[in-house]
Amino acid sequence: MAPAAILRKLIDGNRASLVVRFVLVGGTNFVLTNAIYVSILYFFDNYHAAYWISLVAGTTFVSYGNSLFVFKKKIKYYFMLPYFAYYIVYSLTFYNILVYTIESGLLPKYFALAIIALCIFPIHYVCSRVIIHRLGSLRSHSR
Repeated sequence: MAPAAILRKLIDGNRASLVVRFVLVGGTNFVLTNAIYVSILYFFDNYHAAYWISLVAGTTFVSYGNSLFVFKKKIKYYFMLPYFAYYIVYSLTFYNILVYTIESGLLPKYFALAIIALCIFPIHYVCSRVIIHRLGSLRSHSR
């Protein structure tokens, strides 16, 4: 297949809009969780509590945002538990990679977050899509 045909297939309207919606939900989640984190840190000066509270709030937001807005699958809250678990594992893995790359000097701290996010994005997108589509299938079979 020619490179132009591959490119057309990748940016086909449906797929492109799906990726754009995924990025919008993720970007909104990034702003939301950072605002929560900074607010809790400012008022209570406890970064452990700030991290965990912002993680739970962000995971809840992104779970529903991805299922309803991105992949357009209406899923009941108890069906979201596997996605919620995946997102916790994803977040903790991301955090550990971030700490490791900064502490070991592999990446400068000012650019590490963006570089890691760009590297992990394709894997995260595929995992999110697979999980949510399977959850949507489970929901329709459980009626």
